Amino acid sequence: MRIRFLGKLNTIGRVSQKGFTIMELMVATTVFTVIMLILTIAVIHFTNGYYSGVTQSTTQTVARNIANSVAQAIQFSGEQYISSAPIKGEGAYCVGGELFSYKLGFEQEPSSNSANPQNVLVESPQPGCSATNIKTLMSYSSNLPAQGLLGENMWLSNFTISPVTSATLPAGGVTTVNSILYKISVRVLYGSCGLLKNTVTGNSNICPPPAAPPGYNALAVGSKIYCIGTTGSQFCATSGLSSVVEARIQ
Repeated sequence: MRIRFLGKLNTIGRVSQKGFTIMELMVATTVFTVIMLILTIAVIHFTNGYYSGVTQSTTQTVARNIANSVAQAIQFSGEQYISSAPIKGEGAYCVGGELFSYKLGFEQEPSSNSANPQNVLVESPQPGCSATNIKTLMSYSSNLPAQGLLGENMWLSNFTISPVTSATLPAGGVTTVNSILYKISVRVLYGSCGLLKNTVTGNSNICPPPAAPPGYNALAVGSKIYCIGTTGSQFCATSGLSSVVEARIQ
């Protein structure tokens, strides 16, 4: 038997030596880097948006809970409304046997910073609250059960409970009023002082001067405080609520 080869014997077993050139590798690396950069930016943007939403939602919930606590005290009690005008941000309201002691312009410190952290806003049962003892009961070291209404790193920039009927504060800063309608205004801030700005004072942020004593910060008081659109703004939020409540029980 005769076998004929048709001239292709020299191609059998030949291994291709063709590969990527340096230019092709550089182009591929550049494309891969650009894709990874786009994905990284997208992930960062998504993460910032997520934290911003959580921060804003938490702040709104706290402001809403404060307003609801005051509204319930007003609606289901026929007792008098008593207020003590704030001195350097510290004041109090007695409504329906509940004492709301507050500190405007103070940041709620984390519980880990102190064995007995000072609460910026406290609700405590004080059925014996009156115009003569409200300033004494304002003490934050009261032994009566108390509930802190602000979360860590939050500020209370505005907190007012006022009868819709006009009333003036007599000498001593204490007023007692019987009314049916009350207006509640609350503004809660979240974030470090460097992320917040008071548009009334015009300061670049609400951080107090270096020489200022710790505690009360006048720049953090008011209803015109907003977040600054800067790095870290996803950890800044403000929430203001205002409502009119009717006392259902007289």
